[in-house]
Amino acid sequence: MFRKSRITLARILTLGIVLFLIFFLSTNITGLTASSISVWISSYTHKALATRSSNHLGLSTITPSPTLSLAPTPQLSFLVSGSVNRTNITGNFDSIYEIELYPSIPTTGKYTLRFEDVTGHEIASYNFDADFIEDTDRGIFSLVLPRFSNTANIVLLDGTDVLDKRSASDHAPTVRVTFPNGGENLSGTTTTLSWSASDADNDKLEYVVQYSKDGGSSWETLAASWPNTTLEVDPSLLAGTESGLIRVLASDVFYTSQDQSDAIFSVEDHAPEIEIYMEDGDTFAGDQTVILEGAGYDLQDGELSGQSLEWSSSIDGILGQGESLAINAQDLSEGTHTITLAATNSRQQTSTASITIYIYRFFSNLMVTPTTLDFISYENTSHIVSIQHLGNHSVNWSATANQSWIKLQITEGDTPASLVVFVDPTGLALGTYHGAITITSDAENDGQQILPVILQVQDMPPLVDRIITSDPNPTNLTSVNFTVVFSEPVSGVDVSDFTIDTTGTLSDVVISAVSGSGRTYTVTVSYTHGSGTIHLNLIDNDSIVDEANNSLGCCGADDGSFPYGETYTITATK
Repeated sequence: MFRKSRITLARILTLGIVLFLIFFLSTNITGLTASSISVWISSYTHKALATRSSNHLGLSTITPSPTLSLAPTPQLSFLVSGSVNRTNITGNFDSIYEIELYPSIPTTGKYTLRFEDVTGHEIASYNFDADFIEDTDRGIFSLVLPRFSNTANIVLLDGTDVLDKRSASDHAPTVRVTFPNGGENLSGTTTTLSWSASDADNDKLEYVVQYSKDGGSSWETLAASWPNTTLEVDPSLLAGTESGLIRVLASDVFYTSQDQSDAIFSVEDHAPEIEIYMEDGDTFAGDQTVILEGAGYDLQDGELSGQSLEWSSSIDGILGQGESLAINAQDLSEGTHTITLAATNSRQQTSTASITIYIYRFFSNLMVTPTTLDFISYENTSHIVSIQHLGNHSVNWSATANQSWIKLQITEGDTPASLVVFVDPTGLALGTYHGAITITSDAENDGQQILPVILQVQDMPPLVDRIITSDPNPTNLTSVNFTVVFSEPVSGVDVSDFTIDTTGTLSDVVISAVSGSGRTYTVTVSYTHGSGTIHLNLIDNDSIVDEANNSLGCCGADDGSFPYGETYTITATK
């Protein structure tokens, strides 16, 4: 279940600007010194930011960038980013970095960036258009412009209206990488990069954090516009290396300084990641084409292909190599195949993924739906399987299950029919179990259908049993108690798990205390004066767990929420 969250426009714009910066810092940098250094976006940034921003914030709806003229060679430049509002005629700078880049000169647009010297005289100005988020009046921009040595002010304008202005301070910031600084080995799933920084003008600083897997020959951007002097990263998402470096760029939003690790460090190697794109449990018959598709990715090697990806069958052995294979079902043995895709990187580390497919010699005239049955042990549910004949004939059928925990309400009948299937997990350990139901007809060419059954045996998650009023109701007390009862002992219950709904003239209503343990907790709600009603809601944020560490409601935030409790009626206070 996806977590629900409130995404404000300000957060969309902020993350959009950060991703613009990461894009420029990952595709446009050729070095921060006179020598050419290539830079690309890191797999760490891609996995940690790109999916979340694109899928959840809808940044794919941003309109295309304005026409730019790219300079032929890299030079010391300003990377300037910010946002504008075309209705309110407002705007502001978000970040300004001094960095060696390929300047991209905008050729036209509604807005202007003007560079001024210390006396306020114009050195150069550039017209540009912002990238507006669909159905809003807010837009963002990120431009790489030449850095003139006598630049003292950078001004953002909408026509003649000055929207924002940044001026050079007297001193550039200083920065020093403190960890990792040489000789360390980064492993596990969490480590904290750190650095120290200062600014003689007491300007607020922000940072770009980069990682090199090859001793500084190339750099990957981990974070841009970062406000802190530490950054928690997952080493399992960094490319393994024996020659790692961290580089930090510090900006006072005008001047930029940098530092990197004094010596190389190592990052633990990782096996490839792998995924099969086929549905588990697909059925093929006759001369149908079986399309095997998958992908492998390695943090060190990048996308894997060709001989790095090998397909095999539990019955027929090696099937071929590559990201996709097309196989005629007649070339596969009849039966249940476990299809495995193995991905091997350049260090001979291998990962595998598997699915099950079913191969038959002949098409069946029986149609069985659904094609897969999924059960969770504690839900105590059943599935209805529809059995029909494609010719709408009445034919006899029979059904058998290959696992004792699969239960069939009936085992034979005539089409059309409905077969009720349920499971009995008694005696099964926690885990995932696979079985199948075979449905057979003796009619010519009807053959049989195999219906995969998947059972997940899980502990029953804790639930809210009830929320009741504990004090006299109605009441004129200025503090009232609710009793919250769970289905089993839990921990992690605190103020953040509750919200209050009120009506009337009640003022300053707050949750003043949460106490209790085990199954029963008391939530105290206080107010200063007035009358009306008070209703307590429990909002599942996955902080409440039982003794086996099962989250409230099972599998994600909100699924254990409980808005159904009793309500206090508050009469006029004394």
